[in-house]
Order: sequence, then C-alpha cells, then structure tokens
Amino acid sequence: MTPVRGAEAAAHASGEPPRFVIDENAARLVRWLRLLGYDALYLPGVGDAALVELAREQGRILLTRDRGIMARRPVARGEARALLLDSDDTWRQLEQVASLLREAPRPAPFTRCAACNGLLEPRPVEAARPHVPPFIAATHRSFMQCAQCARYYWRGSHWQRVTARLAGLNLGAAHRPPAEPFRGEPSA
Repeated sequence: MTPVRGAEAAAHASGEPPRFVIDENAARLVRWLRLLGYDALYLPGVGDAALVELAREQGRILLTRDRGIMARRPVARGEARALLLDSDDTWRQLEQVASLLREAPRPAPFTRCAACNGLLEPRPVEAARPHVPPFIAATHRSFMQCAQCARYYWRGSHWQRVTARLAGLNLGAAHRPPAEPFRGEPSA
C-alpha cells in the first residue's frame, strides 16, 4: 500500500484544488500537473528538510519517491502532507496522484504555464502577433500568455497531442481537459 501522510484528507478538506511541491525524483510530473491546472512548485536542488517545511508552511502536498521523506518527523506526525509515489513511470505516478484527487476540487486545465507555474491570461491575436510565428498568428484567433514569464500558448498540434494523451489517462471525467475554447477565447 502507498504511504500517504495527510495528503488524502488535504485533497478534500479545503474546498480549493490541492497545491503540490514536487521532489526532484518526480520532476517529470511537474509539467503534467501544471497542464492539468494544478499549482505545482518545483525547486531543483532544494533539500528534503526544506521541501517538507515548505509543504507544511504553504499547505502543499509533497510528491516524492523518497521513503526517507515519509519518515521525517513533520510528515510522520501529519504536520506536513506527502504522498510516496509507487512507480518510476511518470504516467503511473500521474494516475496515482489522480486517484488521490478524484473527489477533490479541480482547477481548470491549461490555466498554468508548464514552464514556470504562472497563471495564464487570455490575449488577443494583436498582442500575440509579435511574439508568435507568423503562420500561428495568421491561423489562430486567441492566445494565452503567462503572467510570470510572458510565454505564449495557443491550441495547436501540441495542445491536441497533450489533450489526447490526458484523455487516455485514467483521470475520470472531472479531470479531463475541456473540448471548449480557452477561458476568455471567443467561440468560433
């Protein structure tokens, strides 16, 4: 059985979507959780004690493959919440996290920057035009921009591949990406 210290209750209690801090040994999860809309903090090079303290202070769930973290006093006492991931496989890890989140409030998918975790904001094509390839500006009507790093996103072939991959994951209907346009995007 997978050790869960306070994570399951935390995923359901606050009425807000859970927030995560990801250990380096689970770094490949970061991008996928962000694409699903979750606040997923990743701090490479930060030690175990600091990650546990950050999880405790900010009310985040620490995702890790490190059994030593699960034995740390704040986690063992339930002061910090953590989930020990069973597999080295990113997809199995994501399914494990998703099973924990089945009843939890969920964020809207594709609302966080996959690169920096910043929130995405709608932008009209006029604002995006100088920042995206000309073909993209000519063929897309709406864009999202990260409020933190200024990266632009649009629903192109990459978005379609990501959506198809997430739809094939055992996340349940509540966590599937929407088929409708981006929030704030004009409908066709």
